[in-house]
Order: sequence, then C-alpha cells, then structure tokens
Amino acid sequence: MIKNIVFDIGGVITRFDPNDYLSPFGFDKDKSKALNEAIFKGVAWKDYMVGKIDKNQYKKMVVEENLHLKDYIEYILDDKNTSKLLPPLKEGVEFCKAMKKKGYNIYILSNIVGASLEYFKNSFEEVTECLSGAVYSCEVGLKKPDEQVFKLLLDRYNLVPSQTLFLDDSFKNVKKARELNINGELCQPLLNKNAFQEIAQKYNLINENEIDL
Repeated sequence: MIKNIVFDIGGVITRFDPNDYLSPFGFDKDKSKALNEAIFKGVAWKDYMVGKIDKNQYKKMVVEENLHLKDYIEYILDDKNTSKLLPPLKEGVEFCKAMKKKGYNIYILSNIVGASLEYFKNSFEEVTECLSGAVYSCEVGLKKPDEQVFKLLLDRYNLVPSQTLFLDDSFKNVKKARELNINGELCQPLLNKNAFQEIAQKYNLINENEIDL
C-alpha cells in the first residue's frame, strides 16, 4: 500500500529542458548547442548541482571556460531569466495537490542548483505547502542516481521503501530506486499526456473522475 509519493521537480513538476530554455532567446541551432554544452554539461554544472560552488562561482567558471560566449552566458544566467528555466508543468502541480488532498505524504527528491531551488521555493508555494519533506542535491552534496541520496531520503523521513512511490523523468533514477525496493515509475508528462492518470490507476491512488489533468 502506497503511503508516500516522492516527486522529481524538472520534467515532472516543471518543464525543465535546457534546449527549450534556450529557444526563446532566438539563437541559431549551432549557438544553442554550444551554449547548452557550456552551461549545462560541464564540470561547473555538476559541482553547482551538489553545492560545491555557489551561483557566482558557477557563473565565473563557465565564463572563464567559454570566453568566446561570455556575453551570451552572462545574459542567460542573469537572475531575471531563472523563471524561464523552470516554467510550471500544470499537470504535475495539480497531481501533487490532488495526492496531498487524498492523504498521501508528499516529498521531493531533486537534482537542482541553488538559483533554481531559490526560485522554486519562492514561486511554487502551492507545491511546497504540500510537502512533508524534501531532499535537494545542492543542499546535501549528493545527486541522483547515487543510492546514498535515496537512502538519505528514506532515513531522514523514516520511509518504508515498499510504501513509497517515486516519480522521475529519468530511467536511470527510476532504476536505482527500484534496486532499493522503492516503487519507481518513469513519469514523462511532456511525452505522455496521460502519464499521471496511468500511474494513479496502476497504484489505485485516485479515482479517474477525481482529478482533471
């Protein structure tokens, strides 16, 4: 019997996609690819994700490693553009709220950088007010699919793996959860508009007519 539901943020509650994030800036395909690699694929991003460096150090490192893209990087990483990186995914937000209303304990386990987490906490109150707890990579120095971050979540909140459902848009994260006897489910609402309904039906979480997704 499921008692706890653990949500990822990017791809489940928000529309995080670096490629989509860069598209509104109007860069050509080659420029977008170069910026995507520079900003989201390097060592600095990985260190930022687990809190080894702060926002300013991250920006400095990325610029120093990509001086030919300096002006673009500084513009993209400006604080006023953070909201573009995490637009809400209505289906995920509504599903989270519906599960809380049904009495499930709601948690978050997310790989997320400091600036994005600050924005999430300030802008997604309808989600954060549902939470019984959360583990964020930038705060604990661990990120999925490291099994230690899953164990940290379980231990911190005394969660029983067999009573816990984990929703993530990355199969490698779902696979690790399953290895720890957590009910891991691949959840990709951007690719499957019925993702939440199918998961709800599989685990008998909610009646079909109780939520409009």
